[in-house]
Amino acid sequence: MKKTEWTKSIHRSGIKRWMGIFFLLAFIVLLLPGCSAALKDAAFPEAYDEAPAMSPAERGMDVEEDSNRAGEVEAAPGSRYMIRNAHLTLEIQDIEEAVQELQAGTQRMNGYVSSLDIQRLSDERRVGSITLRIPEGRFDQAMEMIKALGSIRNEQFDTADVTRQYIDMESRIANLEVQEQRLRELLDRAETVEDILKVEAELGRVRGNLEAMQGDFQHLQERVRYSTFQVRLVERDPRTQVVVDGGVSWEQVGELFILNTNRLVQGVLGFFVWFIGSLPILIPLLILVILAWKLTFSRRKRKRKKQEQQQEG
Repeated sequence: MKKTEWTKSIHRSGIKRWMGIFFLLAFIVLLLPGCSAALKDAAFPEAYDEAPAMSPAERGMDVEEDSNRAGEVEAAPGSRYMIRNAHLTLEIQDIEEAVQELQAGTQRMNGYVSSLDIQRLSDERRVGSITLRIPEGRFDQAMEMIKALGSIRNEQFDTADVTRQYIDMESRIANLEVQEQRLRELLDRAETVEDILKVEAELGRVRGNLEAMQGDFQHLQERVRYSTFQVRLVERDPRTQVVVDGGVSWEQVGELFILNTNRLVQGVLGFFVWFIGSLPILIPLLILVILAWKLTFSRRKRKRKKQEQQQEG
């Protein structure tokens, strides 16, 4: 009877020991894929897809009508034609809220968003970039709108004077239009097939140059008419924010409570998904541990039986 109880005790202790070894190995095996997945998420941040506001041409607006609304630049003696660009880094609390404010403010100033991209640095932080095209006359107003959304960490400005290029292209377009008109008049007066073919060939060449020049001129007008704001958006790191600053801020306490609750929920869900996805590894590992334990127990049992027989003999 004592031997039977002693055997059961050894059996239970062996089970506990092997189960402990199994859970330790399982934890190590599962920890490596989890770390790998975390690194992968950080290396390949998810893209944030949001349709930017359409440009005036995409909205189907008449060029002249939109020019009057945005401040059309017309050639005038003594005028200066400038291209203004701004590059800003803005630290904000919530990137989605900041993007919505920038889009709404840009539309109120008759501008448009030409590009938008948001990336995730971690579960708590995101960064992004947005490019705004604002009517030139509202440059200072746009700067005030952007600065009101957060803290400016870096700002750069550059201005290019394109007056000479603007006037030169305008003059060349006018000359090509005159040439086109004269060639059309010659085509109307041409009598022979040979003359008609020559005039049409020259008219096609002039017309091609004119269309290319007009396209370049429209692009230049667009850059002069609309200033470009390239804004880099960076969410504040919640780990650097203080809960108490000269007194208790219940808003900050609530934000910190929600942040930690989200981390806990995400951790539990992540472990559950991690465990289920690792079953193809855990099941064979469990089988191997059970077989190894049974083999070891059988060997010990045979060895113990042999020792008992020797003692009896």
